[in-house]
Amino acid sequence: MKRRYHLGEMNSFFKRATAIMSDLCIGTDLMVGFLGETEEDFAKTCETFVHGLFSYSHVFIFGKGGYACGQVNRPSAHGGKETP
Repeated sequence: MKRRYHLGEMNSFFKRATAIMSDLCIGTDLMVGFLGETEEDFAKTCETFVHGLFSYSHVFIFGKGGYACGQVNRPSAHGGKETP
């Protein structure tokens, strides 16, 4: 999404912030199923969330084409297949 920071920088910042404020609540919005998203992209998103320092999330499915329109089965977080 053309962010001006990289995943490593984000993780480093979160670690420093939670070291200073142990009760810090970090949330994120996750967008999946966007046009051009690959299985590798999706797996990286899942991996980042599962192993990140997030307290909560909002998950959105991109609304035009691809997985969001049910053209292809989307892998679930547990490794199986979900039918849209």
